[in-house]
Amino acid sequence: MQVNVSILAMKKRVLKRRVLSQLIISIIFLSNPPCFAENISFGVGFLNPSLDLSLSHPNQDKAITFNPNSSGTTQYLLNLQDLGISISQANAPTEDQELIDVETEVTDMQFSFFKEEHNFFFGVQSYTGYFVSNAEELNPSYTKYSSESGFADLKSSNYSARYIYAFNGKDFNLDSVYGIGKQQKKSAGSLLVSVGAFSESYESPSQGLAPSYAASDYADLQNFRSLKLTGIELQLGYSYTIKFTESLFFNFISMLGRSQLNQTLNYANSAESKSSGANNSFTAGMSFGMNAKKFKINIQALTFTTEKDINQYKLSSDINNVGFYMVYRL
Repeated sequence: MQVNVSILAMKKRVLKRRVLSQLIISIIFLSNPPCFAENISFGVGFLNPSLDLSLSHPNQDKAITFNPNSSGTTQYLLNLQDLGISISQANAPTEDQELIDVETEVTDMQFSFFKEEHNFFFGVQSYTGYFVSNAEELNPSYTKYSSESGFADLKSSNYSARYIYAFNGKDFNLDSVYGIGKQQKKSAGSLLVSVGAFSESYESPSQGLAPSYAASDYADLQNFRSLKLTGIELQLGYSYTIKFTESLFFNFISMLGRSQLNQTLNYANSAESKSSGANNSFTAGMSFGMNAKKFKINIQALTFTTEKDINQYKLSSDINNVGFYMVYRL
């Protein structure tokens, strides 16, 4: 069994041009280490987790896309026998991020557990401070650097748990491509089924969910104040790992399904409303790299997407985890 724990706690003060970051501690327990695992291994990883939002209207070709102004992290990995520890720190903002007129506070904890055909994913996330990343598409007179594109008090929170079962556990495993514990011997894939539960909230006390320069169809969203929901989901899909050589691999995962939601919506100019219904949910990912006896190097991206309705609008939230890892086993 392998347990991966990745924790990000970071505060960015872009307006004051300084970054307050806390160390990220990741713990990996290998209760059944693979035959090629040695007593000591170490490495480095570059991780960029995020919780992105987009809002669409049936009459508009362009959705409003919100991104947090957060930088990635650098992880330093060390495995000692059955215990692995990584300490990571938030990277300094880029020059481009420094120019974005918004504050961002982030807490992002993502956990993954792998045991042959059984795979578990947990997340605890909170992001405060977003900006409109596609401002020029909505109105050529504005950019993501414009003060009107900053939503300093827009807050999103997500608590999620997902279980993915791989039917072909004999020849295929997700651990070899999204974990660090195992190798897959040959090219193989598997039908997947996933069940999950989540609780989400979105709050924007003063600015709503649309910039002033957006199309008139989005004007009503300026009165948005909060959305709170709970849901369960069921997905079906497929994943396949191609082994080009004994160590070189490429994996993709694609799943789709439906979620049942109960939600409470608040607008500044109307009474609180409660509703329930079904909507779409998706999982997509890829991983490419080399997993040999002494080395593992890979690039991976994994996204969980849920959709929900806000009156005539569609809100999509993407839990993203993109990373690059290099591990050496003694």
